[in-house]
Amino acid sequence: ELGGFGMVFVLAGCFGLGMLLADTCNGLLMHWLVRRSERMAQHAGRVMSAVIACLALAVVAVSHGKSHVAVLEAVWDAYSVWISLGMTAIALLILATCTWYFQSKAGKTEFSKVNSPVAK
Repeated sequence: ELGGFGMVFVLAGCFGLGMLLADTCNGLLMHWLVRRSERMAQHAGRVMSAVIACLALAVVAVSHGKSHVAVLEAVWDAYSVWISLGMTAIALLILATCTWYFQSKAGKTEFSKVNSPVAK
């Protein structure tokens, strides 16, 4: 019922849209990081590489785990979208926390007021 070239094109289109969304968010985040400062620009590539590597490792771990444990396959089939969104949200939260930590450690605790549209 769900086979054929039509399903292949639908899945390829969904994958393409997902990659487009992920790359757009990555580009916007990189633009914001590079614009922040020269010191931050040096670390931006490393930070984003680490986030992408962690997400890739998480995908591999989930796919490897579900092929060996039946319970994980059932959970993944039922909640795959929510698990993927949660993993991405956690990665972005860790990135934001690290950014805030390193900026406050450098003595720039007022960075949220500088970028505020109200302050301009």
